[in-house]
Amino acid sequence: MSIFFRNSKNSAEDMYKHIYNTYRQRISTYISTKVHERDEVRDIVQNVFVHLWKYRDLLGKSDTENIIFKTCNQETANYFRQKKSDLQSPLPLELQDNSDEQIQSLLEQEEIIKNVNQNLTLLPPRTKEIFMLNKIGGVTQRQIATDLNISLKAVEKHISRARLFLQNNIKKS
Repeated sequence: MSIFFRNSKNSAEDMYKHIYNTYRQRISTYISTKVHERDEVRDIVQNVFVHLWKYRDLLGKSDTENIIFKTCNQETANYFRQKKSDLQSPLPLELQDNSDEQIQSLLEQEEIIKNVNQNLTLLPPRTKEIFMLNKIGGVTQRQIATDLNISLKAVEKHISRARLFLQNNIKKS
């Protein structure tokens, strides 16, 4: 593959087509290990190829495969950030019930979410990352261990520490 990229006769568009045909299935499979909704996987794959198209002139100058899978990780992380943001956004006005009990319940839920988010910032970065991937992103512990090149026991320990920390600190608040 690298010979293909070093040949100056091949245009950036030809290189991009080659990358698309070579990596499309691998990228889709890789992302589907992290995201389990089929339509979401397709959207992320599309975003990966849009990103690669924007920076197609840089492809082939260094380790192209690393760039491709780093882009996969970035786009997957963007997806999870957006999903988290969507979960934190308030309900549209037409879906809100204006009863006092409902309003009180929403206020309590918002307070709990705010408290959890504040406490998450206090976790060590690696523990926070692993906890968020597992609990928010839905990534299995085994997959996290594989992706981060750490043992399954280490992943379990990080998640357990985060859960215990959050339980203790939320009760205090």
